[in-house]
Amino acid sequence: MKSVVLVLIAEGLLVFVFLGWQIGSCYLHNYELNDDMTALAVQSRARVGTEAVATEDELRTSVISKAKDYGIELRPEQVAVHETMIAGEFAQDGTVKPGVLDISLEADYDAPVKLIGTLFTIHFAPMAAHRATVILK
Repeated sequence: MKSVVLVLIAEGLLVFVFLGWQIGSCYLHNYELNDDMTALAVQSRARVGTEAVATEDELRTSVISKAKDYGIELRPEQVAVHETMIAGEFAQDGTVKPGVLDISLEADYDAPVKLIGTLFTIHFAPMAAHRATVILK
């Protein structure tokens, strides 16, 4: 009787560890994707004027590619990209009012978690935004 109880406890612990591993990996991949989205939103090369700002389609494709690296399948309609550029101005007194670049990236997806014939999903909506002053060349 004692061995049956020990086997049941061991099985319960294994199921708990397996489920925790799957849920934990979903959250870790979401965190890593959000970190990559933040890096894409910053786009330091655009802020210093060395390269053109990436288009919304390029940013969307980059987010989908980064997600694929973590095993997350995203379709283009699951990724929202908003990009606004306000041009800088030269004032009459000779000073320069710098431009502003606003970029926001959002994804919306469900991550499947499988456990012995049962499937449930965890919903994630990572978002990254960045507002930067554009330095004129």
